[in-house]
Amino acid sequence: MVALLQDPSPEVRALCAEALAGLKTQWGTEALKQAAQDEDPIVRLYILRGLVESSPFAAVSLFKEV
Repeated sequence: MVALLQDPSPEVRALCAEALAGLKTQWGTEALKQAAQDEDPIVRLYILRGLVESSPFAAVSLFKEV
C-alpha cells in the first residue's frame, strides 16, 4: 500500500493516504511523513489530515520542520 503514495494519480495517492491513516500503524505514519512534500496540494491535505487523525504528535513534529 505504501507504494501507492508514489502513484502518478493524485487521487490514488490521496486515497492511499486516507487508508494508511486509518490503519494507525507506525509504518503508515512514517510513510505519510515521508510523503508530506507531495506536489499536489490536495494530496498534502489528505496526508496532513491523516497524520492528525492517526498520530497527532507526528503531525505537530511535521509542522515544526516546515
